[in-house]
Amino acid sequence: MSSLLLIAMSTASHGDETIPDAEFLEFLGSWETQDGEWFDPRQLLDEQEKIKTSNESAEGVDNND
Repeated sequence: MSSLLLIAMSTASHGDETIPDAEFLEFLGSWETQDGEWFDPRQLLDEQEKIKTSNESAEGVDNND
């Protein structure tokens, strides 16, 4: 989280750009694991698509719209 604050402060010092608000920084920080690793939110979409496809296959649903 501290790295996000440093980035925000660095960005704000370059011209007339505005500082991101705290809620936005918290949102960005929510994609970081306890170990400090970044979590790609697209992984959630990939997992949801796999589950959806798996469920449709199990039900015999044709997904050729």
